[in-house]
Amino acid sequence: MEIRISDIEICSRKRRVNNDKVVELVNSIQEIGLLQPIAVMGVNGNYRLVAGMHRIEAFKALGRDKIPATVVTLDELDVELAEIDENLCKANLTVLEESLHIARRKEIYEAKYPETKHGVIGRGREKSVQVEHSIPERFTVDTAKRTDKSEAVIKRQAQIGKALAPYADDLYGTVVEDNQSELLALARMDETERAKAVEQIKKGNKPHISHNSGENEWYTPQEYIDAARKVMGGIDLDPASTELANTIVKAKIFYDLEQNGLNQEWAGRVWMNPPYAGEWIGKFCSKLVESVLNRSVEEAIVLVNNATETRWFNELISVADAVCFPSGRVQFWHPYKISVPLQGQAVI
Repeated sequence: MEIRISDIEICSRKRRVNNDKVVELVNSIQEIGLLQPIAVMGVNGNYRLVAGMHRIEAFKALGRDKIPATVVTLDELDVELAEIDENLCKANLTVLEESLHIARRKEIYEAKYPETKHGVIGRGREKSVQVEHSIPERFTVDTAKRTDKSEAVIKRQAQIGKALAPYADDLYGTVVEDNQSELLALARMDETERAKAVEQIKKGNKPHISHNSGENEWYTPQEYIDAARKVMGGIDLDPASTELANTIVKAKIFYDLEQNGLNQEWAGRVWMNPPYAGEWIGKFCSKLVESVLNRSVEEAIVLVNNATETRWFNELISVADAVCFPSGRVQFWHPYKISVPLQGQAVI
């Protein structure tokens, strides 16, 4: 059947229109027609959109006032759940958009199936209990299956969506919109910190992401930099830095993410607080050891976690003159907050 587009109610929670997708659909409709009708639900003589927002926008762009539709029978929560599930299947959502959908899906799912909300279904008994009583799966299990994501990712994105929903309009189009680690950092702040951080992001102050690690870069406190400068008489190079960090370090040369210090020559007096994630810390430590052994680096001071069991730590201390263990954990900083890590540090 065909229905008037003006008779269709589109839920305000639906995601933003992707203009590229609309153009693609317009071209397809002109060439071969609409292959799949939209889905709607009848509501008080009008229709509530279940699936097909971009198809509607394409028809509007073509100047058409009617569109092929299939009418489905769903209750109010099922309609919104269907809308969300359709959108989560799209490949062009940003992390923020996905997170908002997932957080709302959690609200609806747990309202429909309250027995899944507080862990009533135990992990060990879950399968047998569900078979016997037809209890739905936990939200994270159900959503992970539908989105082909891990349960851990679903949990993180639900946390992001719930915390950042009030700030969504401010974050759309910013540098953090498609970066899960930055969004998660915002979500974990208290409300005052989050509001301040969002204001900074709106002004275009870009949070720094460490070297392909997927984690936030944490900067070294002033007193450690001052001590390193006093010991070495100056800092010629910081090979793992940012423009913001160098306002404190004041190295003559610094390499940021784009320049990638691993691909550059190192020389002189080096200060290094390397990216701690994954393989990157090992690569930066190996580069420093090589530069010390070939004498291109005259002196170096490195601040790292006191991970004495790791290969990179032992590689560093194999060429070190001294290792100092601070009596307390270092309070690293970034533009939004201070962070005290769970592990202690070493100055090598």
